[in-house]
Amino acid sequence: MQNFDNINEVIKHYNTLKGKNLLEIKDISKKMYPEINLTPNKGIVGQIFEAYIGRKPNSNPNPDIENLNVELKVMPIRKIGMQPSQPKERSKIKSINYKTIINETWQTSDVKKKIDNIIFFVYEHPTGSTYDDINKFIFRGVLHYNLNSLAQDSIQIENDWSIIKEKVQNEIAHELSESNGKFLGASTSGTGKMVKIW
Repeated sequence: MQNFDNINEVIKHYNTLKGKNLLEIKDISKKMYPEINLTPNKGIVGQIFEAYIGRKPNSNPNPDIENLNVELKVMPIRKIGMQPSQPKERSKIKSINYKTIINETWQTSDVKKKIDNIIFFVYEHPTGSTYDDINKFIFRGVLHYNLNSLAQDSIQIENDWSIIKEKVQNEIAHELSESNGKFLGASTSGTGKMVKIW
């Protein structure tokens, strides 16, 4: 896996791909790291961007670029009518671990570790296109989100997390919903209805 000394190096590395479609990026990654096999599913876009730095698909809960504590996330955007492009969907942070969240503080929480530093890969996902059409998905660049640089957001996100933790502690996690918080919300995901923090 490629090594980076700072976040600016990561951003610069990825921004060389601006304007390319995701099939082109996939082909570039495959030439650089032929040993990486990508799984064709909804997560293929994230796999393509991770493969560009030599990161194989995995279920490691640690930050994607560990030495910089950086999480990598995709952000599909879509233009509808005359409106400016907007995110196509919310970003999943992680599943709620009901056993561990009750013993966490905000500073030690799993979710805070995941959102301290996020690099979003912003790409156009045209209406009507599926994940089989990645040649139509155009990479528009990187968006760096740093929780500590946004004081008011940080306070609100901590409050949102505290509400989620309190409901789990009080054994009323079934009452969790996206409307509980302004930034963080709990939502079911997948066929098993696992609750996620978004």
